[in-house]
Amino acid sequence: MRVVGGAAGHGPSYSVATSQARRSVWWGWGGSAPRWPAARRHSRVLHHRRTDGLPLDELLRTADVVSLHVPLTPETQGLVSRERLALLQDGATLINTARGAIVDEDALVEELASGRISAGLDVFADEPRVPERLLDLPNVVLAPHIASATVETRAAMTRVLVDNVLALLRGEPLPNEVFA
Repeated sequence: MRVVGGAAGHGPSYSVATSQARRSVWWGWGGSAPRWPAARRHSRVLHHRRTDGLPLDELLRTADVVSLHVPLTPETQGLVSRERLALLQDGATLINTARGAIVDEDALVEELASGRISAGLDVFADEPRVPERLLDLPNVVLAPHIASATVETRAAMTRVLVDNVLALLRGEPLPNEVFA
């Protein structure tokens, strides 16, 4: 197991994806697919959304790397079940930077302990608790919920905030309005 991150002021720099990935899955509800350099050079990036893409189970069967990008909702809680984890091919990598409860964590721990798959995990079902069995596994990279802690991401987040505040002050519709 490799833990990444650190104290405030120590910018994390790490990569979970590898350039050896032949088929990657981007699985999300909206937005655009990640723009990983490795994906552009060495991978075929597939996707699944509610509205388009390949069926989720088919993607899980064929992917070398699965990266989750979905919100936690009643629809997505437990979506990557024991049965769906079993669909992953031997040697596949699951990356979860979305929400821990999207994946059946007990089943994931069993799969990882067996060595059949690997994972990069930035989120856990019962944060800040990390399942103890994960701590000694060589096929897991754990991060303390800091996947967005890059200069580029934080700058983009700040830009979204400023754009929304300026639109509000001008009496214009908010570019990124959230509806509860």
